[in-house]
Amino acid sequence: MNQQVNKDKHINKPAMFAWFCGAVVASADFVSDIPTISGIASIDAIAVAGTLYFVMSKATTK
Repeated sequence: MNQQVNKDKHINKPAMFAWFCGAVVASADFVSDIPTISGIASIDAIAVAGTLYFVMSKATTK
């Protein structure tokens, strides 16, 4: 059962940064009482990550 593993070392840096920031927002909501957009930590994290990724991907494609 030999399977080839894709050895592509390319990492999407804007996606990783957006994911990390979303995780920080979700974690910070559980730890402290920060103001939130929706009141649900996971929804706020998705909104932050999506917005950051959109902005950063547009900025890096120019």
